[in-house]
Amino acid sequence: MTEVGGHEALIAIEEIKQLKARYFRYVDTKEWELLRTVFTHDCTFGFEGVVPGEVSVYASVDDFITGLKDILGNVTSVHHGHTPEIRLRDHTSATGIWAMTDVLERPLGHPLSSFTGYGHYHEEYRKEDEWRIASVYLSRLLKIEHPNLDETQIKSHFASKIPAIDR
Repeated sequence: MTEVGGHEALIAIEEIKQLKARYFRYVDTKEWELLRTVFTHDCTFGFEGVVPGEVSVYASVDDFITGLKDILGNVTSVHHGHTPEIRLRDHTSATGIWAMTDVLERPLGHPLSSFTGYGHYHEEYRKEDEWRIASVYLSRLLKIEHPNLDETQIKSHFASKIPAIDR
């Protein structure tokens, strides 16, 4: 294992931060094909609390994107990641833990409740042509459910209204 240090380490850490920022944006703007680009081809996924009391596991990027479309397709979501702890293993692999907050506003009649959640993303990254997420696991600390809203109460702004600066 070759140690990475100095400005090279800072650049790699910043590239990983930018990768995670794209992940959050693509999820919330529902840009599914762009979302695929942040993962390695063999990425694995585990999420606590998608379905109450269960861990949802996805064995492939295709399964994850399909599941996400089902879960978030008609839902307004906001995901934020904070205070990343990124550790470079070597020049092509790293780990990270991100504190996270997510808000899912579901319309009336949706079978699941709206909520605000808090937890941590535990991830592995691999540099191929660029840094990509190689595994992701979301652990939940707290999930505060609240009533679903009437369509008139949800004010959403979608990516189609945002100028395409750099997608």
